[in-house]
Amino acid sequence: MAQITLTNTGTTAVLVQDIYTSVPGTGTKQVVFDRPMSALPAMKSMQAAIAAGSITMSIVPTADEVASGLLSPPNAVGADDLLAVAAATVAAPLQTMRIPLASGGASGTADVVTVYAVNALPYKFRVLDLAIAFVSTNFAGSSMTVDTIAAGGGTLVATLDTATTGRKVSTSPVSSVVVTPGALAGLFVRRSDRSVVGEIVMTIRRES
Repeated sequence: MAQITLTNTGTTAVLVQDIYTSVPGTGTKQVVFDRPMSALPAMKSMQAAIAAGSITMSIVPTADEVASGLLSPPNAVGADDLLAVAAATVAAPLQTMRIPLASGGASGTADVVTVYAVNALPYKFRVLDLAIAFVSTNFAGSSMTVDTIAAGGGTLVATLDTATTGRKVSTSPVSSVVVTPGALAGLFVRRSDRSVVGEIVMTIRRES
């Protein structure tokens, strides 16, 4: 792995969330750590601090990394080495939403599990990529949806198969979905059969 050195350009400590460390602004103004070069594009808070001029970065790559051509020139970071990132993205850390689903009773009846009641969504958020369900008790031919209206309307967040047990990835929507608070909006899981047991896990990001 390459050796990365971050140097504070000012007097105030700079927090780099990607490594859960602050680069001190007094005394030893450097932080040194190891990361594979392939990990750098994902280190958004570090990129933002570099772009803002708060810190500088130098790299001592491995021979294999130099040979890969990832750095141009070696030991420095060029514009093509890092991806641009919006400040709003850096300021909004990802969160994991876990929705437990206990049995609602004997099989044969649909039901709705309320995650957030109507008009009770705490903030606007984006569901990134696809939701995942872990089904421990299934019911043949069943499925469930995550929606912003209890009856199964509004914004469709996820559609999940619960006909068999195991890990299930949502089949729709196939891209990120924004859930927005409103007078009619909440967050609900509609099960086609209330006997299904498990949990839904979604990665979300708070939106402004």
